[in-house]
Amino acid sequence: MSAVTRVTKLFHSNLATLSQLESQLTSVQSKLDISNAYKQAMRENQMLAEKSNSLSNQLVELQMWHGQFHVSLPEDSPPKPISFPLKRACESTQSESEPSPKLDKRDTTENLRQLPQVIPEGVEKIATKGTEKQKGPRGGKGAEKPKGAEKTKGAGKEEIPDISKMDFRIGKVLEVHKHPNADTLFIEKIDCGDGEGRVRQVISGLVGKVPIEEIQDRTIVVCCNLKPRELKGVLSEAMVMCASTQDEDETTEFIDPPVGSVPGEVILFDGYPHLPEKQLNNKKKILEKVLAELNTDGEGVANYRGAPFRVGDRGICRAKTLRNTIIK
Repeated sequence: MSAVTRVTKLFHSNLATLSQLESQLTSVQSKLDISNAYKQAMRENQMLAEKSNSLSNQLVELQMWHGQFHVSLPEDSPPKPISFPLKRACESTQSESEPSPKLDKRDTTENLRQLPQVIPEGVEKIATKGTEKQKGPRGGKGAEKPKGAEKTKGAGKEEIPDISKMDFRIGKVLEVHKHPNADTLFIEKIDCGDGEGRVRQVISGLVGKVPIEEIQDRTIVVCCNLKPRELKGVLSEAMVMCASTQDEDETTEFIDPPVGSVPGEVILFDGYPHLPEKQLNNKKKILEKVLAELNTDGEGVANYRGAPFRVGDRGICRAKTLRNTIIK
């Protein structure tokens, strides 16, 4: 066999081997792509599950604030029916030939009061309605109410937390310049996500505290449901939120939202429902009460009574360098 023939056969053999290796490499690459896609799908599924649980918890909180009751049932065994031990109907001396005894409404009420505490208070009130008052003789007055039975107006109604009434949102500064009538004030034009191209005009006392270059085009946290008011002849429609020290220098920094936040996204607080009022009532001093509870912690995280400023799944808001300071 000539050398040329051997080389030719060797070439074709190597070519076949390369083809097989290329086919195997393609198969491995395909499996790797499928594996990566599966892992990505699992991560997205986990994120969706967490978001679903968060939204479900918020829904439950909102329903409870609006008077809807949620009763947790045991998971290990199915719920057992609740029996009402009606004394008169269960007397062993009762003859089968005698007519069934007439049940007294007061017996049923007493049994209801002995039920476990899983029955919401509102249900017991409905069941006992009409049994608390006893009629007196015809033409006379009803029986006297027990001492202390008078109800205070509004008693039992849950008060909505002040922080739930606030409308904190993400805003973006589109324009900033000095106030024409005040040396210490800036006028900012801020997009707060109101829609239809609306931009809010906001007055802030940041001159000398934050350079104007750091304000322009910055994404910030804004309080959006304050009553508009004039400051030195110019209307202010919101308030920017900043961390600030209480020393002579009064160092001030913006509360920075997490990366990717967009105008109009709301700030939520763990454990508190989001029920913002359209406009805060100044007489109730809600803003003052909330500001007294806002601060940055040891890591710079902005919070209300330990609940961080949270922007959905994007993350939390924080000051750049200030720690354990007030927010105003």
